[in-house]
Amino acid sequence: MPTETTSPQDTPVVAPSTTSVTSTTVAGRWEGEIALPGTALEIVVVFEDQDGQLSGQIRIPAQLAASLPAGAVRLSTPVAAVAPGSVRTAAGSTISAAQVVVATEGPAAADLLGLSPPRSRPVACVWFAADVAPFGRPLIALDGERSGPALNVAVMTNVAPEYSSDGRAVIAAACPALGADGVVPADLLHDVRSQLRTWFGSGVDRWEHLRTHVIAHGQPDSSPRFSPKRRVSLGEGLFVCGDHRDTPSIQGALFSGRRCAEELLAIS
Repeated sequence: MPTETTSPQDTPVVAPSTTSVTSTTVAGRWEGEIALPGTALEIVVVFEDQDGQLSGQIRIPAQLAASLPAGAVRLSTPVAAVAPGSVRTAAGSTISAAQVVVATEGPAAADLLGLSPPRSRPVACVWFAADVAPFGRPLIALDGERSGPALNVAVMTNVAPEYSSDGRAVIAAACPALGADGVVPADLLHDVRSQLRTWFGSGVDRWEHLRTHVIAHGQPDSSPRFSPKRRVSLGEGLFVCGDHRDTPSIQGALFSGRRCAEELLAIS
């Protein structure tokens, strides 16, 4: 049977022990300020705004972008190649810079920089719609018995009702540990529905399957022998950061970015 965990609003947030860290928890809102040499980086993780709308981790890059000069961020601009001191876009234009930082997922960084690609762990999420939610609280149901393949299930509309266009419950079954042998979506749907039938009963058979997302490179593989804290400075003004340089997580990506920023600050 699934195991219950609390919603974000009930969960305390613990800031890591770093220089000049302050944290405040107010109705699920945490603000942490991290001081770096020569600059200040403020990270804001907001589970719910004052108007009740969810935002989440998207606020991290949005806040960083807000402090940059107008036009500094170029969206929908694919990069074809990088070299010391320059970036060439897919459209053929060249952007010059004293330092170039490649902050992408591992396979893309490997292609751009000629690095060995990281091993990948595929992940998937199976989405359903139901007339009646399997539970009514804003919580995550965990697979405490390892019945798999879904390791956790969340009713997204219990937290954000606006996610549904017709008032039905929107249910996400996350499958983050699928192995490296490939995923057949139809087989995964069958296995997830069979698993959740043992959790919530025969009503699961009436859930409408919305779609199945399969991400081939969901995370870098960190199986033994795994080497965290890989170098972020490649020489000649080229830098790389991402969870593939540290640990496969948002924390690993942020920590890698911090290490990269510290090395950039040290030479500026």
